[in-house]
Amino acid sequence: MTEKIKAAYDAIADRYDSEYDDPQSVAENEIVKTALIQTTNYSEQIFDAGCGTGLALRLMPWITAPRYFGVDLSVGMLARLKAGGHDVAFARDDAWSEAGIVRRRRMDSDALISLFGAPSYAPMGRVLGATCERRRRFLLMPYAEGTLRYHEKACHTEQFKDLRYTYSAGLWRGELARRGARNVQVRGLTLLTPLPAALRSTEYKLLGRLMPDRGRWLVITGEMP
Repeated sequence: MTEKIKAAYDAIADRYDSEYDDPQSVAENEIVKTALIQTTNYSEQIFDAGCGTGLALRLMPWITAPRYFGVDLSVGMLARLKAGGHDVAFARDDAWSEAGIVRRRRMDSDALISLFGAPSYAPMGRVLGATCERRRRFLLMPYAEGTLRYHEKACHTEQFKDLRYTYSAGLWRGELARRGARNVQVRGLTLLTPLPAALRSTEYKLLGRLMPDRGRWLVITGEMP
């Protein structure tokens, strides 16, 4: 599975960012930026699981090398991150690994982030085992059950559907609670389409809370005490 994911993202790495520079994506990124700041504001070490081309760093340009470690399976995506001029540490590996330098760096982090579908390329048990292994804040964005309704903006999502795991908001919430997570919030991002980009934040705050599974992604925040 990991080799298929790596090959799939390597194939689209050069065009990946250009697929997400439209007004809708900018509006989505602003919502995620707020969640990122809330999750990482007081953190000393940030672990970015599935960092891709470095979106989190572009949304939070004040994050410097000592505070950040990114992991991704795709050589091509990491090459784009490096080409963006980000002087940070990163590794090509499985972000949810239970051994090696990745686990050591993950265990050093007090904030774990995994954006725009990255948690969906591993079984929930592995993702939550890694997320909940120590005291930290977290922001996870797995694909929601409504993802494949967005054909006009699916880009690579449709062709990758056989590579990912999709779980309901209720299951994520319940499994996090079972592992002792606190202050867990689960919302859906991008429920209605088409929708003016200016209304995306309002939709997220209202409908995203009431019907998270209708979204394209889930935005899951919380903390391990």
